Amino acid sequence: MATTTGINLPEYHQYQKGKNEAWRRLPRNLEFLYTVDPLQKKKLGKSLVTKNGQALRVIKPEESVQCCAYHWSDEFLYQFNQEIAYGLRTTLQGHVDWKDQLEAGKQGRYLLVVKSGHSVTLSESTELNHALRSIDIIIEAGATLNHYQIIHPKGKSFDHIHVVVEAGGCYEQLYAQYGSALYRRSQQIVLKGDGASCKISGACVVSSLQSLKEHVTIVHDAKNTHSEHSVASLLGHQAATDILSTVTIHSHAQKSVSRQKIEHLLLSEQARAFSKPALNVAIDDVDCQHGATMGMLDEMILFYMQSRGLDLGMAKSLYTKGFIKKTFERYEYGKLLTDFLFQQVDAIDG
Repeated sequence: MATTTGINLPEYHQYQKGKNEAWRRLPRNLEFLYTVDPLQKKKLGKSLVTKNGQALRVIKPEESVQCCAYHWSDEFLYQFNQEIAYGLRTTLQGHVDWKDQLEAGKQGRYLLVVKSGHSVTLSESTELNHALRSIDIIIEAGATLNHYQIIHPKGKSFDHIHVVVEAGGCYEQLYAQYGSALYRRSQQIVLKGDGASCKISGACVVSSLQSLKEHVTIVHDAKNTHSEHSVASLLGHQAATDILSTVTIHSHAQKSVSRQKIEHLLLSEQARAFSKPALNVAIDDVDCQHGATMGMLDEMILFYMQSRGLDLGMAKSLYTKGFIKKTFERYEYGKLLTDFLFQQVDAIDG
């Protein structure tokens, strides 16, 4: 595959002008195919560093790896991604620190594999600036990937993650996101094998006059699979967020368990939030729950804190930080993500 430079699809330009809404569609006809693809030799290092879609330093490559190809006919940005060569193909082992940076007009496409029986921690820090990124992740049978993300988009950017979890595998993602302009994040997690599981938990701070759109699709394609998706968003003045969470359980996926939870906290009456947790279930023998909440700062709680000696600004700060902290307090890397978002909350409060 030849690397393509620049995003020049007519559909993309129509989107930029606000005339094309095709990117809002939920995915259909999603298929994952497996082929053997040679792994390019890369320089060894203790961490993983990519810039503008190309690998600068990679941990412990191997001779070959299973490659995932996908088909998503209803999403033109995904069609475009298929024209981009992988800038990175690697097998993850142990603890990996990943720093990724995409500058304006750049694209990145990566393939990450966790081999059967391995347990991997991936700590990712990402900056996107008017860029397009796509990550394919394969978690082989019995493997585990703990994926921690700090995402800081600085311009209109698109981020796509595709995960295949094989039998007995586990994918856990914990992310903190703060950005400017328009940021679109789409994820598909396919639980392909018996006993596969995934858990996605995140918190987003959307600053004033900015917009976040997040679409998550989880497919239960085998029995005894388990999925959880929870997200909390904090919206500043005239900020907007659009969060869709769709779980599909096929007829052969008996004993599947699914949980969905979406929460929005609005700091202004001019902020706008939309959520849609959806279930597409083709069998009765499942356990599914979903829900969404939305609200503004509780005046009674603020009054109580003020009656204990706090001024209004400090009371609001404690309120909003508590809303963020509860997402991460149970996790080993939770403090790092919490501290990152606390800085953004202070900026909004100021």
